[in-house]
Parts: sequence; C-alpha cells; structure tokens
Amino acid sequence: MSSHSGREAGEESSETPNHDQVQRIIPESISGDCNENAPGGYTFLPPFWLEQVESTSEDLGQRLQAGENLSSGYVLAARRQTRGKGRMGAKWLTPEEGDLTFSFIYSIETAYHEVGTFPLACGLGVRDYLSGLGIAALCKWPNDLMVGEAKLGGILTEVVMRSGGTTLLVVGIGINLRHINGRDEELGRKTASLEALAGRKFLPEVELPAVLAGLQARLRQWRDIGHQVVVKEMRRYLWGMDKRFSARTREGAVEGRIAGLGENGELILQNQAGGIISVASVSALEEL
Repeated sequence: MSSHSGREAGEESSETPNHDQVQRIIPESISGDCNENAPGGYTFLPPFWLEQVESTSEDLGQRLQAGENLSSGYVLAARRQTRGKGRMGAKWLTPEEGDLTFSFIYSIETAYHEVGTFPLACGLGVRDYLSGLGIAALCKWPNDLMVGEAKLGGILTEVVMRSGGTTLLVVGIGINLRHINGRDEELGRKTASLEALAGRKFLPEVELPAVLAGLQARLRQWRDIGHQVVVKEMRRYLWGMDKRFSARTREGAVEGRIAGLGENGELILQNQAGGIISVASVSALEEL
C-alpha cells in the first residue's frame, strides 16, 4: 500500500510478485460503472488481486517507471502485504486473511498547488465508506483515518512522474479489518478495526468495491467542482482540532494547536504566542 495500517515488518522481503498468478475479480457492484464513458468520465478499473506482494504501491511505481502502460484508475489489491509502505519509509505488513490493502493509479492535469488537496479527497472518500457502515471516523491530516484516539486506516499518495502538465500519482490505502491481539503494543499506538467496531467479520474482496465507490464520488467532486469544496468538507471532519501537535517539516519542528486548514489544504497551527503557522508537508505529526 501504501500507507497501510498493519503490523510492522521486522525485515525486508526479497520476494517479487508473480504477475502470471494475478487473479482478476470484477465485483458486480463496481463493474457496471467501470467504463470510460460513464457519467463524470473517471472510473476505477476492475481490481486485480494478488495473493501476496511486498507492497502494492511499490509494485505499481516500479512498473510505471519501467514504462509499462497502466491506465489511470488501475487498482492493485493484495490479500497479504509483506513490506507495505508508510510515510517516511515505514514498513507495514498485513496478517494472513486480514486487512484491506490496495493501491491505484491516478493521472491528473491540474495546477500543482491543487495536487496537495488530492489526498484530502481520498481521505473523505474512505471516510464516506466508513460512515456507510455506521462508523464515525475523522481524518487526521494528512493521511490517517481515526476513530477516537485509535488509527483505523491510512493513505499514502506519491507522485511517480510528471510530464508536461500531467502528474501521475500512486495512492495506497490500508484499512484494518481484523482485530489482532498485540497490534497496539507492536506498533506503539492505539489502533482500531472494523471487526471490533462493528462486531462482525469483514472480507477484503467484499469491502473493496464499496471503498472504491466512496473514493470515486469524492475524486469526481475534487476534479469537477474544485479543490475548494474538498477543503471545506475536510474542515468538517478534521481530527485533532484545538489539540497541540509537533509537526516535523523540512525546515524543522514547529508546535501549535490545530486551528484548521488553509485554502489549499495546508494545516494551520497556532502557537502559544498566537502566531499562525502554515504547514504544507510533514514527515511526522505528533500530539503533545
């Protein structure tokens, strides 16, 4: 994935995915809308499933860099991920028959400052899916899904290449489906799972079409209406408002309470002196 929420891997695997063993699954609830002529223009292609892969995002990134012709909307999912990608090189893996981990390709032609709001649209899409399950999740800027103080999922957006006015992104998403004893202790933070929250079991193949539907609606909104509406919506569902955080940026660490989002989706912190700090990118955001 991606910013997959899962268990941290102790060692890197040397295995590489075998694309001859990819299983193509076309869920009925998604396949009817998966065509280029659908209303709104953009749709996801039917997902490709791997039994095991090191990282769905790394797989797609390498194939794109090697010149493989993969369409925007291509979705790669894995039932098990041995070296999933998190922010700043964090490694994550999924348990056997476990969580939902997948990545997709998205090609955009838009102003560079608007690209920064794209992950927010993805976060809202996953939040909408969770809301449909009766789970009131909030979005921790820039890439986590939170229920209370516990992390339920994560999103990692990476720019793979730029050519002319086109930006090619790989987006990895992970959602904890199963309750795993010891996960909190292993990761050193509180985590949540759909199984524990909803009191029933979830299957990745069943949930992926619904997640893609939520993403599709929000990405169409982002593209067709504009990034401002996404920022406005994210302000409603922003996790950590008025809490104090330390944000590590390229220029160093800054501290302040979360005061909201700027017009381009940047995080706004207010320091103890009342000054306003605008943060567009962080390597870590830690509550104080």
